Amino acid sequence: QHSHRELAQQLLDAPSPFLRALTTVADRRDVVASDDIFARGGIKLVSRGTALSGSFYERLTVHKLLKPIEQTVSIADAPDAARIIALAHAAAGQIPSLQPLLGSTMLARLGDLLGDAVIPPELALKLAVMQEERPRLFHHSLIAAAVSMVLGIRGQLPPRELQALALASI
Repeated sequence: QHSHRELAQQLLDAPSPFLRALTTVADRRDVVASDDIFARGGIKLVSRGTALSGSFYERLTVHKLLKPIEQTVSIADAPDAARIIALAHAAAGQIPSLQPLLGSTMLARLGDLLGDAVIPPELALKLAVMQEERPRLFHHSLIAAAVSMVLGIRGQLPPRELQALALASI
């Protein structure tokens, strides 16, 4: 029987499901190494500027990476705040029971509050991959962020805290 420590280590050593999803998406969208990708031992695995594809999965999972993969790659057309707001509006409009909470006035206010928010590149990458590989989860995350924002507005949180709440809840 495995101890808790051994199980935890196995989980840490297991290939990341995100890495599998990322390399799968890289077969359909432009995913590029925005920085050199190194193994912990110092071996360069991928050079900056290299376009990734599904074939990179094995190379990236055989080694422990020096930095998390989301810090070293970028994806074309990663969602920005304006796109997230538009997608959240569309998602909320599909759920009639949310209309009293997320009416058009409240959705417009969310847009005003989040329009200048900067989505960290790591989060934008994860959102782009989630949108492609797990669309239902992505849709749920948009709704969760919109509902969280409404609750934050009703709780009279300052705009900066509302932006942090939106980013955390998505």
